Amino acid sequence: MKRVLSLLLVLLVVAALFAGCNNTSEQTSTTPSQAPSQAPSSTPDLEVEKPDFPLTDEPRVFSFYHRADSGMNIETNAENLYWMEMAKLTNISFDWIHPPLNALSETFSLMIASQVYPDAIWNFVGSYTPGVDSAIEEEIVYSLNDYMQYMPNMYRWLESDERYMLNAITDNGNYFGIYCLKSEEQGPWAGPIYRADIAEKYDLATPKTYADWENYLTICRDQEGMTDGPLGIAMNVTSFFGSTNSGYGVASVNGPWVNQGGTVVNSILTENCREYITMMADWFDKGLINQDFMSSVIYYGGGVPNFANGVIAMGEATYDLSEYKIACPPEMKIEAIPLPVRNEGDVPNIRQTNAMNAPGDAAVLTTNLKSDDVALLCRYFDYMFTEEGQLLANWGVEGVTFEYGSDGKPVWTELLTNNPDGLSVQQAQAIYIARNTVGVYEWTREITPEILVSTNIWLNATDDWVLPSGMSMNAEEANESARIWGDCSTYISENILAFVAGRKPLNEWDGFIDQLKSMNVDKCTELRQTALDRYYARID
Repeated sequence: MKRVLSLLLVLLVVAALFAGCNNTSEQTSTTPSQAPSQAPSSTPDLEVEKPDFPLTDEPRVFSFYHRADSGMNIETNAENLYWMEMAKLTNISFDWIHPPLNALSETFSLMIASQVYPDAIWNFVGSYTPGVDSAIEEEIVYSLNDYMQYMPNMYRWLESDERYMLNAITDNGNYFGIYCLKSEEQGPWAGPIYRADIAEKYDLATPKTYADWENYLTICRDQEGMTDGPLGIAMNVTSFFGSTNSGYGVASVNGPWVNQGGTVVNSILTENCREYITMMADWFDKGLINQDFMSSVIYYGGGVPNFANGVIAMGEATYDLSEYKIACPPEMKIEAIPLPVRNEGDVPNIRQTNAMNAPGDAAVLTTNLKSDDVALLCRYFDYMFTEEGQLLANWGVEGVTFEYGSDGKPVWTELLTNNPDGLSVQQAQAIYIARNTVGVYEWTREITPEILVSTNIWLNATDDWVLPSGMSMNAEEANESARIWGDCSTYISENILAFVAGRKPLNEWDGFIDQLKSMNVDKCTELRQTALDRYYARID
């Protein structure tokens, strides 16, 4: 019944989307539509000029399909101070379409199937499996190559760092969207955590190796009464952030491929994975891993009550541990610990990572727009890449959300740090500034000294083996990979759980690998190798 209600909600959202898109289309100009998808014939003029506001004499409204900020305490982004200020400056506003957070994939798929698109779509690249080049060829979205002249400020940012540019250009040479660029390199925001108070009680050093972890967990089980298992792990035994598995060079079973110096390797097929699963099976048998890990979320955000209730003492979390401090008794000290290694001094190569230009955080402009309006929206978004636009997006309005400190840098006002409605800084940010959207993202605005401690601890690992987020397969490759990987993924997940839980003996590992190979799993690696080679060739 819940599933039926969820699908009905999705259909209602899509129906509303159609109505909004059709209304927007009637407002657009009649200039011929889709621009060519070839690479730019010349470098855009980099002389930066401040825009003349307003950008249009008459108010314009465009539709924007954009996932809502999970911490948002307002109905739509139309109530967000940043977007309201932009409307005042530019005379351009948006009819916001926020898909249900519990039905993102279904809503997106229905929208694409309808062939009626909003004017702009955020996170298109992360949602459209055939790839953005295919979407350009199918005339769903625009290539922005012929519109870069309207975005000199964004282009200046792209040109300033190869890491920006690599993810800005597709394999076919298309600039595909309005990007989200980090103002500086960001360290990991997720990793392993533990109860430091227990380590202090038994005079233990911070655990660094797997042997240290086992010793600590054994004490938690035997001396602290955590008989259900003190370690909270991911349901599939492997963390996307590498919190338990990185030290063995094993990636998440949901995406097991790693990049070893330009060579794509399926880490599940390696001897290291066999050894990692053998260790985890041993820990589960000894009662060191929580016995409910397969049926409940006892790590990451779901780990808060389990820590607070003394169920687990090790898990995984984001760098903001404030909710743990609120929920847990004051004597509990929840702290970040390094990603574990087999031998002290080893350096893991898989961790949570943040691309300087993450394609999934970009917005595309669709062919629901006429060419003149594509240019207009490019000019609108380009302001976000100016110094003034960057300040407004990241810090809001001077005197309202921020003041300048003695060092000349912005600092939050009490509207955020001591919000009269009791909102946390993060919740208030969702109301007053641009969060989780396009533009220049100053991630340091969210950082406290406590948060920085966690990030620095997790930097014991590199992200050298993480495949670049801008790498993409074309439509044919994606379809072939999906056809093969669907069955392989299910087979892997079922067997990994069986090995760890003791339902399947580890002496059957070789047969498990042989069966995977008979299912053509290596083809999925070959397809990703081809995509990675194309990725590195983009700006040669």
